[in-house]
Amino acid sequence: MFYRKSFVVAAAVALATASVVSQASADWTQFSLPNLTDAFSPTAVTVLPDGQYVFANEGAYYLQDAFGSAGYAAFSNTSPGNGADPSFLAVWDSTHAIAGGGGFGASDLYRFNPSSLTAPSFTAQGLSLQNFSGVFRDANSLYVGGENGSNSTHAISYVDLTTDTFKVIIDNISTFSCAFAQDAAGNLYVGDNDNQKVYKFTAAQLSLAISGAPLSITDGTFLYQSGNSLGSMAVDGLGRIWSSGFLENGLQVYDPSLNTETTVIPDLTNANYMVTTFSVSNQSYVAYTDEANPFQGGTAQYYGFEAVPEPGTFGLVFTGLAALAVYRRKRRH
Repeated sequence: MFYRKSFVVAAAVALATASVVSQASADWTQFSLPNLTDAFSPTAVTVLPDGQYVFANEGAYYLQDAFGSAGYAAFSNTSPGNGADPSFLAVWDSTHAIAGGGGFGASDLYRFNPSSLTAPSFTAQGLSLQNFSGVFRDANSLYVGGENGSNSTHAISYVDLTTDTFKVIIDNISTFSCAFAQDAAGNLYVGDNDNQKVYKFTAAQLSLAISGAPLSITDGTFLYQSGNSLGSMAVDGLGRIWSSGFLENGLQVYDPSLNTETTVIPDLTNANYMVTTFSVSNQSYVAYTDEANPFQGGTAQYYGFEAVPEPGTFGLVFTGLAALAVYRRKRRH
């Protein structure tokens, strides 16, 4: 009797788990992007408050026709923005965005209107810093990651757009540049590409570093060690950390409530994924771009997104697998 009842429970959990996994895979919506310009040409993506994406590939910029639309249109005048690779795109609101100049050395940041296809008005800020990734702190400042630290190591800087100055606030993070992400409370999740560890820095810590001495990576709270490199990172509305790395398999998502990292493959395997998150009408989404073959120009690129599921729905996958593991252990004893 015990065996039959336990088997029924385990079977029910397994079916529920399989259902959630299938549903999660089917929920991704994918569209084609312009083909890759050249082998390894730089790309970047951001999302406006209404859900429209802005995508850039080696100085060419594109705006999605509408949230959920497969269509897009090119910005007709990107000069001098075509001097920006860009290394990253960050949006504050529908008329205020920043493109990182990119390149191997120091470059500028460019302010532009992401909603205007004919007059984006790319304006150089007059800065000179290596910029790998960046996010807005508020309307007039950003956090920018790049090799600007002591001994030319990766660091995160506070950039003041009103004075066009910057200051290193987290120094000597790793040898090479790595992604970081910001949550809704203003906390930063900082990756160390030397060992793929991720640390949390609170908004209060960052405020003190802006006005005082810079922090080091060990001043943050260690969260987890990713199984993959950290080329891009984002935090969703449930506090989960998404990441991707060059030629890594899919996306990785870390759930702090379960202390578990899982791989999600919405499209191609072994492709060049970048991940971002956004919210529309209080609904949180996760989105990605990927390249079919980053080694060859003219190859396909894609954009995809899905609504972030409710906590209970997402957790059912992990809970179900954990329950099955416990059941198997009990049966062995």
